[in-house]
Amino acid sequence: MKKAGFYLGFGLVLLAFYAASCTHRRASAVRSNDQKTVRRGLKPDTIGFRTLTDTFAVRPGLDSVGYELSLPIGGGNRAVRDSLTRYVAEILVKLNPGILGTDTEQLRRHTYHGPLSDPNAVLDYYKKEFQKGFVAWANEVGRTTLQQYLYFWGGKTWESAKAISYGISVECYFGGAHPEYLSYGATFRKSDGKRVQIIDATKVKALQKLMREALLKQYFEDSEGGHVLNELDEVLYGPFIPLPREGLYLQGSDVIFEYAQGEICPDVYGLPFFSLPYRRLRPFMTREALDLLPPDSKTGKVQ
Repeated sequence: MKKAGFYLGFGLVLLAFYAASCTHRRASAVRSNDQKTVRRGLKPDTIGFRTLTDTFAVRPGLDSVGYELSLPIGGGNRAVRDSLTRYVAEILVKLNPGILGTDTEQLRRHTYHGPLSDPNAVLDYYKKEFQKGFVAWANEVGRTTLQQYLYFWGGKTWESAKAISYGISVECYFGGAHPEYLSYGATFRKSDGKRVQIIDATKVKALQKLMREALLKQYFEDSEGGHVLNELDEVLYGPFIPLPREGLYLQGSDVIFEYAQGEICPDVYGLPFFSLPYRRLRPFMTREALDLLPPDSKTGKVQ
């Protein structure tokens, strides 16, 4: 892929993907080609973020990588900063085409384990890993001239006095008929940096009615072109909708459910998502998630 073409393509991808994906997913970082520190939210536990952007060719004329990633660099809460950076590192290793995503030991060996205080060190490590992985994958599939690309962007999506949510969106192509789209999101407790489990796994079956109604109404109901999807079973892999593997987090007054392409239905249906308000989900949430819910802006009571 030519360098000039990549910059244009990367810009178009960002524009198209932001428009197509759910708007609540946008990070609070400032878009820029330079490094900037962004400090927004509630004091004293607000985390400072630096937005890092770069584009580079793995194999000139063939492969391209581009990213815009807002990483934590300041603030008094080291536990949260380290947890967020570690979370990003654990996601980026999964994007390496040269690594088998189901091989736990391989993932562990190739995950960044250096200091978490320097965002540049994390990204520099994965730049080298991506360069090796792109070449290894092309050789493995026997297509040394395979054109590949990887674009990812992300940052803080929401913050309260007790918690912070972080998300990453990805578009990549490593061969096949179409690109792949991925979405990651999680919520972290400010008191100790712990990643919080939002929904009680033992109550997902009882939650099916709410999940099906929200998924159908918010994502699949589409009257465009005269077509309206009225029955989820037409597209889902099965009658039971699992919790998202990677995209379940708090956002304002809602819990966001985001699924990867192909996770609960064929790739052609994109990245399904929906949201449910805290007031409807309280019976299904974990104790640790309930403790993080912000007060209602009007009543001052916990939602």
